[in-house]
Amino acid sequence: MKKLALLVSAALFFSVTVMAQDSTSFSDYYGKYKFAEGSPVSEVEIVWQDNAIGISSDMGTSAIAKTGIDSFSMDYMNGVIIFKRDSATQKINGLTILVSGMEMQATRQEAVATGTSHIKLFMKKEEPLASR
Repeated sequence: MKKLALLVSAALFFSVTVMAQDSTSFSDYYGKYKFAEGSPVSEVEIVWQDNAIGISSDMGTSAIAKTGIDSFSMDYMNGVIIFKRDSATQKINGLTILVSGMEMQATRQEAVATGTSHIKLFMKKEEPLASR
């Protein structure tokens, strides 16, 4: 009986933890970040896609997972992403990516309004209406 109660409470805990991570949990991080000239990547975008937060660039996309306050691990080459906040406003203003012995710093180019989420949707292209 004790094992059953422990199993049920563990299942409940894990289901609540998984449900707590939705697109609004990471809204501070969404947006585009631009790297300096000469970087291997010109810009990245932090997006919510396929029910997970991820990073997208011209090199491809990768899932990322939160590991601490403003820090994430990246599936691609076991990279680490650390977001930087403005000391006065506490808003995200940049990020640093550590991967393959490189340290790449980017500044935020596009901030998403508070309370909204940046969700990348793939929609069917609409055809323009014919004029009369």
